[in-house]
Amino acid sequence: MGASKEKQLREMRGNESSPKERAAQQAAAEKKKTNTKYTIGVVVILIVAILAGVINSGFIDTRLAAVKTGSTSWSLGQVRYAKQTAYSQFYNNYGSLVDYLIDSETPLDEQQSAFDENMTWDEYFTEEGLSYLQEMAAYYDLAKAEGYTLSEEEQQTIDDNMVMYDTYAQLYGYTTDGYLTAMYGEGNTAKTVRQMMEISILAGDYAQAKQDSFSDSYTTEQLDAWYEENSQNNNSVTYLSAFISAETDEEGNASEEALATAKASAEAVKKACDGTVEGFTTAVLEATGSVPTESSSIPAGMGDAADWANDSARKAGDVTMVENGTGYTLYCYESIDTNDYNTVSVRHILIKTVDADEDGSISEEEKQTALDTITAIKDQWDGTEEGFATLAMENSEDSGSSSEGGLYENIYKGQMVTAFDDFCFAEHKPGDTDIVYDETYGYFFIYYVGEGDSYKHVLAKDALTGEDFTAWKDELMKSYTIEKTGLFKRL
Repeated sequence: MGASKEKQLREMRGNESSPKERAAQQAAAEKKKTNTKYTIGVVVILIVAILAGVINSGFIDTRLAAVKTGSTSWSLGQVRYAKQTAYSQFYNNYGSLVDYLIDSETPLDEQQSAFDENMTWDEYFTEEGLSYLQEMAAYYDLAKAEGYTLSEEEQQTIDDNMVMYDTYAQLYGYTTDGYLTAMYGEGNTAKTVRQMMEISILAGDYAQAKQDSFSDSYTTEQLDAWYEENSQNNNSVTYLSAFISAETDEEGNASEEALATAKASAEAVKKACDGTVEGFTTAVLEATGSVPTESSSIPAGMGDAADWANDSARKAGDVTMVENGTGYTLYCYESIDTNDYNTVSVRHILIKTVDADEDGSISEEEKQTALDTITAIKDQWDGTEEGFATLAMENSEDSGSSSEGGLYENIYKGQMVTAFDDFCFAEHKPGDTDIVYDETYGYFFIYYVGEGDSYKHVLAKDALTGEDFTAWKDELMKSYTIEKTGLFKRL
């Protein structure tokens, strides 16, 4: 080794630490590493603690977006509220039929929806809830833009609902927030439910105003044109019918010869008619040994006889025949209802009869109690429509109209129970009153307001409004598509 090399080696060795020094350096390094681990551990514990607090406080359920519709974000709690609202609305719409559609003993996510074979009932109500939020967001945005605010009555309705929630919560041993969470799911408290009610009411106000704007825009000519075009599905024809059957084979098929024989028999009956309803009945009875069947239906329900029945030139006693594959049906025209009459508007007060002794029937004494109550209300009336409306708001047990002073507008024939209906269409003049009784409901004190719109125009207006509102809504919803965030999976 050369001298220079040895010098370099000595210098390098001279820079090395002693064994003791190296041990000290290693201990210091290990301590630093331990401190770093400890620091990281503390940070992790703090983060977990914070997240746990966030989760336990409902932050995820109430603050973070699970769904977005347009510029509006909806939390998991709000989605659950909408889902439960859809479920409740379903029950209101289908009533007792719900028991045939949904098995109450089986979880909704284990049952196939009767409306969509690709969905469970749980998925169905979730999608319905999302549609509800989509529409609410759109209508609420427009309501805010046009300065809509809650009326005093609407605010009172919300307050009353919250009082009701408080009452039920106490009854079942909950706090109000706990009760609403049980009702609507995690993320729903008195604060959030009140907010959803406010949004829903304002959104509904805007939607109703929009519908009304369409409803008020149609001319008489437009209404008449719509009805004429759709009269087959709205008129009601009363007619007699009889079936002349052809002989069939074991498989239920009729040969051409058998059909020809049946046709000849039907033509013979038709020819024997004298152009009257009575003559048709006699001819059918003599040919078949049975009297014809009387029916009422829309013309479209009469199949190939629809145009014939709906012809304005048709008169009582006219007869036609239609082949149906195994014979011929004879139709005899009696009358047609074209809905060309005026609807009526009334105010009313309902006092229900109560089965006080719970024996399953209403006794004469129980009827008398209700009659005495409604008679006493009548005795308080000052004779004016305004006074009647006030009494209705204070006393009527019809929750669907009491807040409107008992008012029902554009009532059509057959809409109400028989006694009520009979009063409405008995050619009254404005201001006429009467007390009528219905076995199912009780006593009605009715005030006749006057005639409303032509019923065929009411039908036309409702249909056109529905078509135009739906077209407007579909266009609006293009800007309010439903977007699910990753948080939606927690639903």
